[in-house]
Amino acid sequence: MSFSLAAGDLGEDLLVIEGNVLFDGTVLNRVLRHSLAINVAAVAAFTPPMSGTVVDIGDDDRLIRQVHKGVGVPCGARRGAWKTVNVYRFSAPLVRVLCDIHARVRDSNPFAYLEDLLKLAVDGVEKILTVDCSDCRWYEVDDLADLHNAREVFGNVSN
Repeated sequence: MSFSLAAGDLGEDLLVIEGNVLFDGTVLNRVLRHSLAINVAAVAAFTPPMSGTVVDIGDDDRLIRQVHKGVGVPCGARRGAWKTVNVYRFSAPLVRVLCDIHARVRDSNPFAYLEDLLKLAVDGVEKILTVDCSDCRWYEVDDLADLHNAREVFGNVSN
């Protein structure tokens, strides 16, 4: 898993941005300027035509459950769900926890996604606050259909 390979030896707070996500600068500003916690995940309301990783958020804006995408969670399959934007700010201690989790699951799941590790961390009571980016332009591009949808959101940018 690329996250633990890259982050494992750094021992620093990290900003994690998955490479297949297009987003407005507002998303990044909200994650960086969140003043209540160092561990922050950008999220948005889970709306059509999205699929993939969804999270549940507690009354205190804390990420309380993460459901990994696997083959995809169909939109509308879970009421009140939030979609991960895949832009995160992690403290050095949380990075160590995530790398330790990966080391424990590596044999059974060598290609674990970051979302898999986050699910185990959250289940293990690590505190990750969320910041709502529903009003921001962003799109996760996993296939040609997503690319088409992203072009609708951002306008037709040159290749």
